[in-house]
Amino acid sequence: MKKFILTIFVLLLIILLGIIVLLSTKGYETSRFNSFISQQIKKTEPDLDFDLNKIKIKINLKELDLFLSTKDPIAKYKNVSLPINELKIYVDFFSLIKNKPHISKTRMSFNELKFSEIKKLIVGAKPSNFKRFVLNNVSGGSIKGFVNFNFSENLKLINYKINTNLKKLKLKIFKDVEIENANFNLIADSSLILIN
Repeated sequence: MKKFILTIFVLLLIILLGIIVLLSTKGYETSRFNSFISQQIKKTEPDLDFDLNKIKIKINLKELDLFLSTKDPIAKYKNVSLPINELKIYVDFFSLIKNKPHISKTRMSFNELKFSEIKKLIVGAKPSNFKRFVLNNVSGGSIKGFVNFNFSENLKLINYKINTNLKKLKLKIFKDVEIENANFNLIADSSLILIN
């Protein structure tokens, strides 16, 4: 009887290790989480519509996170198409065990987005110096890069990191000073903005 129990235990351990190796290296593709992700996105931002392709589930063993990734989702914010080429959503593994899934962070990389589209996106945003500067001083160019967001338990934004390339930017700095065809990198987070 002891040999039988030990054999079952070893067999279950091998299966579990196999699943962990599979999920940490290759991942598993499914469509089951599409509605969950769309609902979570709608909770935080009602104006954002997502139509997801198949989702790949992987385990990040370093941080004990489960992350869901999808390529080329169809996304619209206030009827402006967002050129997202990859979306990764990190879910706290222990929150899944408690049956209260918690999205801890997201990473979104996007293809080129024209500033004319960005202006449409930020028109409804809260008044800020950045919004006023973009609306009044930027008249051309595009942006490409990625954005990381970290969230608290109730999906409130804790911090962010933006890493982008701006191309062929046309902007007015002062009344008589304009810059045309400027290319530079922008890195920003909640405490710092670097322009190269």
